[in-house]
Amino acid sequence: MSNHLSFAKLSIQNRLILFTCILLLCVILIFGCTSYLALQNTALTAGKERLASLTEQISSMFQQMENIITEQARKTAEDSAIESFLQSKGTGFIAQAQQVLTHMQRFDLQVTFIAIHN
Repeated sequence: MSNHLSFAKLSIQNRLILFTCILLLCVILIFGCTSYLALQNTALTAGKERLASLTEQISSMFQQMENIITEQARKTAEDSAIESFLQSKGTGFIAQAQQVLTHMQRFDLQVTFIAIHN
């Protein structure tokens, strides 16, 4: 005799219960997998939107900083001490030009080196 479970030996009532349990287990597994995939898709979509938003914000910040630095550099270049220094070909107004550049360097902490090229 074989010790294997044989469905043929089960009564109709027991087969129906077993079939219902197997069907219910399949339904639970299918809904579980579907829910997992939907949740994963939602998380990926939210992550993509967040990344796009952060990229936009950082881009805007860089553009604002570029505008501020360009404006400060323009104001410094238009300063009369810098213009006089450049017109003297670097021989006069050195102290005044250095004072203007030192002020610019204090304004923007990211500026580590300033040079004037004629």
